[in-house]
Amino acid sequence: MFPHQTEPEALAPPGGHGPGQGGDHPGHLGNAALLHSRSDTFKHGWIPPGKEGCYTCRHEIILRPCDQLTVPPGTKHWFQAPDPGAVFYSIFTCCGDALDGFTDASVVRRTCIVDDPIAS
Repeated sequence: MFPHQTEPEALAPPGGHGPGQGGDHPGHLGNAALLHSRSDTFKHGWIPPGKEGCYTCRHEIILRPCDQLTVPPGTKHWFQAPDPGAVFYSIFTCCGDALDGFTDASVVRRTCIVDDPIAS
């Protein structure tokens, strides 16, 4: 994640024959914050301006290098990186990204094919 990057809050609902997408997130470089729907411990991160209603999870866990956090299936969550950014992996129990729901209605998951003016 780039410095000050915030991923949108998402929830992977049950789908198909499984409980939904969950995942392990081992930290590699830098620190990242994982926020999910438990008690309010929010103190290091920030809510993007104008998006207060779109980031409802306030349980903050700092993911440091060599830490590993697990997000159980069906858990609403979001990530954020302070300076200087962070590198971590997402290892999912199943691939169900297309089913993810976002708290922010302006976030849409779609593929866009754009002509490259340099290649033309």
